[in-house]
Amino acid sequence: MDDERHHFPLCTVPPVDIAPLPELAARHPALPIVVTNAGNGDVAKVASLLDSAPNLYFEMSHFEIVGGVETLARRIGVERVLFGTHAPYYYPESSVLKVTRECQFTSDELDAILSANAERVLAQTASQ
Repeated sequence: MDDERHHFPLCTVPPVDIAPLPELAARHPALPIVVTNAGNGDVAKVASLLDSAPNLYFEMSHFEIVGGVETLARRIGVERVLFGTHAPYYYPESSVLKVTRECQFTSDELDAILSANAERVLAQTASQ
């Protein structure tokens, strides 16, 4: 876990390009792949490629546009969104507010994002 704002100026590392991930995930369908710290723009770039990669999931701590969690969840599927806080860099409460106050999720969708999706991914991983 690293935040590029904390890099030493002479040794900055650019963010990872997630564009190749849907193709990689499609080649390994039994392997759940969780993308962390990706922003709204990163996820939006690959959204149209996700039909071939049902095993690709996104942690939501860097979905930073107001209502961004809901917008992306509707675009990529609620079942692909995993609750995340990016603690200790961000206050965990802000992630809770993102999904409970900014978004209009049903109780089933909220349950999926807050825990059920992660439980399903962990169960898949444990069964391999």
